[in-house]
Amino acid sequence: MLEIEHKGIKIKVLFVDEAKPEDLAYMAGVMGRPLFWYSGMLVFLANFFLDTSTLTKRFLKDKTLYVEHIIFARMPEYKDTIRVIRETLTYNVPIIRACGIVKELCKAIAKSSTG
Repeated sequence: MLEIEHKGIKIKVLFVDEAKPEDLAYMAGVMGRPLFWYSGMLVFLANFFLDTSTLTKRFLKDKTLYVEHIIFARMPEYKDTIRVIRETLTYNVPIIRACGIVKELCKAIAKSSTG
């Protein structure tokens, strides 16, 4: 579990995994979600099983934001989109420059993945 604090809010990430940029883009395209980029790292935030209602109640109760899964890839250069073509599916996935909480999460992942 990865835990950080940003501006008085605790953020707890249950799972962190590394993948290829193309795989992140495919997941983001299928789920209709953006990717985030910060300092050579491409990031996908996913809540596959945790529902919004539960997450909101927990946040209001203890000021803790839960992220179920962060999947990241190394991508040295920023691009505004990644084009993914798999069989009959084509996605142009937007990439957003990370700021705020996502930027802080990227920093924490980079720190923990380098030892």
